[in-house]
Amino acid sequence: MRRDFIVRNPRPGDRRAYSLSLSAAGDAFVDQLIPAIRAHEADVSQKLTAIEFDRLRSLLQKFNG
Repeated sequence: MRRDFIVRNPRPGDRRAYSLSLSAAGDAFVDQLIPAIRAHEADVSQKLTAIEFDRLRSLLQKFNG
């Protein structure tokens, strides 16, 4: 399924390289996702102690780099 969420733009000074960014459709999709992500995070945080939730967040950040 193609949704055209990404825009590919040539990089000035290097015809071989491109930069990628979200299109208007991509931005709109992210805006739709944020409330669901926040609700899920709130649900998870209610099931964990504050220390457990901080530990989980720290571990997930390690995966993300």
